[in-house]
Amino acid sequence: MSKSSLKAPSSSIGPLNKGLGFFDRALDPEELVRKDWNLLREDLALPTAVLYQDKLAHNLEWMRGFIAAYGLHLAPHGKTTMAPRLFEMQLRAGAWGITLATAHQTLVAYAHGVRRVLMANQLIGKQNMAVVARLLEDPEFDFYCLVDSAA
Repeated sequence: MSKSSLKAPSSSIGPLNKGLGFFDRALDPEELVRKDWNLLREDLALPTAVLYQDKLAHNLEWMRGFIAAYGLHLAPHGKTTMAPRLFEMQLRAGAWGITLATAHQTLVAYAHGVRRVLMANQLIGKQNMAVVARLLEDPEFDFYCLVDSAA
């Protein structure tokens, strides 16, 4: 699988999207529908989040209102779904950033346009630090993580 086949055009869904069955290249939504995957037949990777458009719209509007009413900055947990379209929707609805758990998740979110990440863990390990250091070369990328102590 080449790197170019992993990157999905904005109208396509790439094979690195969590919760989908196996495919080796980016597919447009119509191609995915034709696969006729069924959650109950376990055609999708488990666990799988099932979202309803009306409930999602309601929750996004609630989040927007909550942010406005209390003057807060929210970074919804993206680490559970790892769904780039949800990241985009949450950010458009006023989310300050996206909360993730690992450097790899941060890299995936960055590849899908997320430019502010709160990592809900400490950043440890040379490889993880190298990933984040490369991302921080982009002056538009902000990264926050937990630390045990300043020392």
